[in-house]
Amino acid sequence: MIQQSKVDSPSGGVIPVSNILARYNSGTGRRILLVAHYDTRPWADNDPNAANHSTPVPGANDGASGVGVLLELARLMGERNPAAGVDLLFVDAEDSGNDGDENSWCLGTQEWLRGKPYKGMVQPAYAILLDMVGGEGAVFRREIISDHFARSVNDRIWAVASASGYADRFVNTSGGGVTDDHVFINRAGIPAVDIIDAAHPSTGSFPPTWHTVADDMTSISTATLKAVGQTVANVIYTEKAE
Repeated sequence: MIQQSKVDSPSGGVIPVSNILARYNSGTGRRILLVAHYDTRPWADNDPNAANHSTPVPGANDGASGVGVLLELARLMGERNPAAGVDLLFVDAEDSGNDGDENSWCLGTQEWLRGKPYKGMVQPAYAILLDMVGGEGAVFRREIISDHFARSVNDRIWAVASASGYADRFVNTSGGGVTDDHVFINRAGIPAVDIIDAAHPSTGSFPPTWHTVADDMTSISTATLKAVGQTVANVIYTEKAE
């Protein structure tokens, strides 16, 4: 299912948007929504070299890592259906925002929600957003907005991660608040959490490659992708249908 539209760009003009939704076990009474953005920032404005500030970000971590995990989960679910229903949402136009203007971010998700995607359908019990989940040395802490709206979901994810052997990756402490797609999903009434590398050991914040031209495949860790993918798989495969 593809939602195509156009939205106003924060930098002027319009942005074409294509959001992609795939559904597994569409008739199941209990559903989980998994989300990742697939666009990349059009300008590397955090790059240490000012000459790169008008260059698009490759987005190996900030974009492709979450998509990669969802595609691997799609492959697994194609081989073995989970008991619960699972929706995979790939959103566009997440990363074109301006600092200080929350509504300039996550334009694809905002447009998807304006379309009332679950009208007359079973709404997901909760959503899990994956953003920057493939970086070398990534550590995932509990994002504050996620805890406010969906603490029990965060509790479950971090407990499953620990039981799966990833307590060193999913550290059970607060990691601050982030403007991301989950903010708007929560406002729409679907409890949503954000698994995001926003407390990187080398920066105390986002990964060192964030919004730079260095966000390429050399910054990706298969161990990080494995930890996140296995944790999310263990969450959804232990859900029961209703």
